[in-house]
Amino acid sequence: MSQQGYLGWYSTDRRRTPAEIVAAVSRITTVESFAWAYRTNGPDNSWNEAVGFDPAEVPGALITDSVVIYSAGDSGGTEPTSLGDDVSAEEFIRACGEDHCVYADIKSSMYRDIDADHQSIPEGLRGDFRADCLALRVGWHDLFESHDELRFIARAWFSISIWGHGVPQGGDDYTRAFYELPFVQRMQRSLEADLGSLSRYRLWHV
Repeated sequence: MSQQGYLGWYSTDRRRTPAEIVAAVSRITTVESFAWAYRTNGPDNSWNEAVGFDPAEVPGALITDSVVIYSAGDSGGTEPTSLGDDVSAEEFIRACGEDHCVYADIKSSMYRDIDADHQSIPEGLRGDFRADCLALRVGWHDLFESHDELRFIARAWFSISIWGHGVPQGGDDYTRAFYELPFVQRMQRSLEADLGSLSRYRLWHV
């Protein structure tokens, strides 16, 4: 069974336009093009689906210590539409909208730098996890973990992730080591200089 991990940054600040976000990410990550791009055909409803919740049955939001459930509107029509495997920044921006989200992997020569830096984390912490890919998502979407148990993180307006296959062995110690990597710290400083304060996140999917 495939396991994937994502670490990166997100923002809930709707004031940032898709054009501003894509321009900053393109410059900082030296984007060549966007790969495996897709857009949802309605609001991202993945958290509601994960917890088996129908927003039509309960008005407003329910919040507990461990679960956040929000009303995402129409729960139908969210199957993604492929935008292609070689999408330009302009095409990515045109696909963005208020009521759906756009996702793409980032084709960039920075992959080698990410991988080289990541290999400096002791194997006892990183295990078989290899963080060597970049991705961008713009438009309201859910960030949550589904590895051991469901854990809601945020409803984000945009997120940038460094991701890969496998699961590290070091838990929180690995996460601290990851965000202390020089490459990761430089990337965060550059992103925040253009896009404002960002929150960190990590999640694992099986």
